[in-house]
Amino acid sequence: MYSIYGFLLTLTLLISSIQYDVTAEPLKYCSLIKSSNFMLSIRDLGRADLKSDLYMNVTEVEDQTVDQFLSYLQEAKNILLSSHSASVKLANDKHFASVPMDTPVCEVIDVSSEEDTSKVQYTLYVGAMSTSVQILAERFLNGLIYDEQSLLFKVTDMSPITFDKSYQPIVEQRDEVSLIRQTIKAHGNKDFLDTISTLILDAKYDNHLNNGSKSKYNARFDVVSLISKKTEILIDKDKIELSRDFRDKIYAAANMQNLSNLNRTKEIIKVLNKFGWYFTNHFDLGGRLDVSTVSNENEGSEEMSGIDKFLQFFKDIWNAIISFFGFESDDTDENKLDNVEAKLGTQWNKLGGNVVISKQDNSEFTEIEHVTSTVKGANDVESFKHNLDNDQKWTIISAKNIIPTCKIFFKKDAHLMGEIRRLIVTYGDNSRIRELQPNINMVEYVNDLWSDYVIPF
Repeated sequence: MYSIYGFLLTLTLLISSIQYDVTAEPLKYCSLIKSSNFMLSIRDLGRADLKSDLYMNVTEVEDQTVDQFLSYLQEAKNILLSSHSASVKLANDKHFASVPMDTPVCEVIDVSSEEDTSKVQYTLYVGAMSTSVQILAERFLNGLIYDEQSLLFKVTDMSPITFDKSYQPIVEQRDEVSLIRQTIKAHGNKDFLDTISTLILDAKYDNHLNNGSKSKYNARFDVVSLISKKTEILIDKDKIELSRDFRDKIYAAANMQNLSNLNRTKEIIKVLNKFGWYFTNHFDLGGRLDVSTVSNENEGSEEMSGIDKFLQFFKDIWNAIISFFGFESDDTDENKLDNVEAKLGTQWNKLGGNVVISKQDNSEFTEIEHVTSTVKGANDVESFKHNLDNDQKWTIISAKNIIPTCKIFFKKDAHLMGEIRRLIVTYGDNSRIRELQPNINMVEYVNDLWSDYVIPF
């Protein structure tokens, strides 16, 4: 008798331990829905930001399968879902099990009571639980606003694109660390130093950044970056689609017939600024830590005080003398970068890293060597390395391929793109339009797309 009970207990524990592989107990005839009218929350497991609440009647769901109901959400309710599938949450609240598409949707709706038992929450979980890399791919597939003068890209807050619901991007795990040296020249805006980490993606050397500031100084930023590449992601261009939100807004802006053509152009520019003029389908995720020094380049300008000019005069003479005798000043740009690189590489290698440096330097960063990072919560080398273990803190650190967002319009609606081009060609050089987007040659942008699309005979 004891052995039978022991066997049953062991079997119960085993079933309990693998409960995330089975479906939930069926709900019969929507019996757990307490009232004829109820609020249903749609939670998309593939898109952490998507949650929709629908006010429904039980008759709308009691005869529907999962397949039918998901089609209803997309077609009748215009909810863009990450996948045409559904899952049920299991007892441990951490695992989800996918359900067959012919399952009655009533059996999939999750029912939970709040402390006030009169309030019941109904939830439908769409999709399957994504891996962290898949979530990262979608989170960082944002539009890029291109700064033509600096050749830098800035990541926007929204994404103008999505990709085929069943498609999974090519993901290659990497663990590469490198040191990159750059010099960036900027006009005005002392705050640029605070945002340098969010602006540099694939900057070229010795570019001039004009951010429109009326400040009276020019500055040069000498930057040494510690770049840790964790994941490379590639999305097939043929699988990319315009997001519904972006498409609707650009159509609405182009079709505002109650506005003048100039104001319609303004609305189009605002939408593209918000979602991004470019996007990337091939990029690296990880973290980048920057150590930058800033040098005032107003030497000899009228804004310099008399004493500053005097000191600069003797500094130039001294540098000329030591250069004549074959020596190199420690104050040169190259030596500054050498010293910063040595400090950064030494600190990283002491923590178990392995980057190549020409010399070691155990000294700390000085007050004029500013440390910034793309990784939230990291303000020094040690915290940067520690936080890189958390993939939720990775960001885009390299965009390998840049595609104009408007290029996708040619696939769907060349007429719309023709209208956008007509408005931008007509008003793109207007001062009021240029104020909205000073960093992109908008006329050249649309004409290049048009020449690629309209192939001459």
